[in-house]
Amino acid sequence: MSNISQNEKSKRGKPRNFAKRIEPLVTYFKNCEDKTKGIGTIKQKDKYGYLINELRREYKLGKLLPEEVELLEYMGMKWTYTFMDTIEPLKLWCTKNKCDLSEATQYSKLEINFDGEIITYDIGELVRRFRRCKRNGELSDTQIRILDMMGLVWEPRKTEILYAHLIAYGEEVGTLANVPESLVYKFQDTTRNIGRQAERLKKKYVDGTLDQLTIDLFAKYDLWHGLEDKVYNELSR
Repeated sequence: MSNISQNEKSKRGKPRNFAKRIEPLVTYFKNCEDKTKGIGTIKQKDKYGYLINELRREYKLGKLLPEEVELLEYMGMKWTYTFMDTIEPLKLWCTKNKCDLSEATQYSKLEINFDGEIITYDIGELVRRFRRCKRNGELSDTQIRILDMMGLVWEPRKTEILYAHLIAYGEEVGTLANVPESLVYKFQDTTRNIGRQAERLKKKYVDGTLDQLTIDLFAKYDLWHGLEDKVYNELSR
């Protein structure tokens, strides 16, 4: 009997140490004054929002055992996201970066410190999800209008596609000011020499042949750092 149980757990991809993993949620539930709502009141922006998101994803993929689902539902777990819950990280990203979603790329991340623990939200994945939902007709007119007001760009820019690896590296490291010319970077199972890409962009920037959108996109990664004198000399010719 124990072998069957173990096989079932393996088949479902049961997370290790499930009881220990949800201890924060159990403590939260015990401290709730209104236990009819319990952990169902936790939003994505809250301290344990990341854990709620993970559990929802695992539930959707069938990775939770029946007794785990039963326990979470007893504590008030809700398995569906509301639209406003989903866009909360996008609002936080905009606030932190003092801009709207027009400056977000498919590779943007949001890090939030909760009592010394760094939680990372994949803003790029949310952008891709909303783009996909709109293409599939899954967003209401009001939801599209809200995202329009937030500045979401519905189609990936040509620059984002051409320089996906360079942008992803910039998001990871935080700067493109000193990219080695021979640097090769792997992203989404493919590799590119992003050092050469960076050098070509710099040359176009100095020559004045880059469009403003591309200039603005890479400016936040400091790609043009130290090129001001070269641009001035080029213009003075």
